[in-house]
Amino acid sequence: MRWLPWLLVAVVTGCGNGTSEDRSCTPLASEPAQEIFLSTVLGIGRHADGTLYLLDQRGPGDYRAFVSQGASLGRRSISGIGTGQEAAGTWYVVTIEDPDAPFTLKVDDTSGALRMGVVRGVFADRDFVIGEMGDVLEVQSTDAITGMTVLDVPGGAVVEYFAHLPDGRALVVTRPSADWSYGDFRLFVGTAERMIQQPVASVQRARDGGTTWIQFTLDGTTAIAFFPSPLLEGGYPTLDVGGDSLTLALEPAGTSPTNFSFLCL
Repeated sequence: MRWLPWLLVAVVTGCGNGTSEDRSCTPLASEPAQEIFLSTVLGIGRHADGTLYLLDQRGPGDYRAFVSQGASLGRRSISGIGTGQEAAGTWYVVTIEDPDAPFTLKVDDTSGALRMGVVRGVFADRDFVIGEMGDVLEVQSTDAITGMTVLDVPGGAVVEYFAHLPDGRALVVTRPSADWSYGDFRLFVGTAERMIQQPVASVQRARDGGTTWIQFTLDGTTAIAFFPSPLLEGGYPTLDVGGDSLTLALEPAGTSPTNFSFLCL
């Protein structure tokens, strides 16, 4: 059995060259969802209210979840994945942290017959038993989605971290909203009127639920931003630069800077 990304450790090296004077940019701008194609469909289930849920797989560890929206299937960003194998087959659990309609979807064919279930709302556990928790979905064939438009998640970036330095400057870390890796992290430091992208050298995330170290260059000096896992108690974010350790004031998860002007490398 394996769980992603709860047991994920990654160290990636990025590169940044050029200067902060290069160009103004809008790293948090959203883009319309684009039409995409399904890959290997693992399961399609219909809720009693008519909503369709679909899980597909593009490759090892690469899963996508979709929910029907009228005549279309809209992709949802997956925040956690669990899989397990038994003699008769495989089960999959994906967690969707949609701020408007979070859910956890399970596809299970370990009994020899495909079963699907969904727990709507915030769900703290990693797995559930179909029929004992949440709602059982009626398994459908691919005929149920014939003619439906398949849409990706809207483009753009999300804010991974938004913090404030003791001197009043802000620190913002962004990543793409979908299909991202740690090499896609971008980091900005500055004031609301002038947020300057800093070259990121590496990103490391531990196995404890999210403790993260980001090494980057700040004003020509190597700096390390440290963000403890929200699952741990007692830790606080810091910024080490030039031999000094500064405490960062971290905004709540999901908070985005508003009316900020950005300069990208």
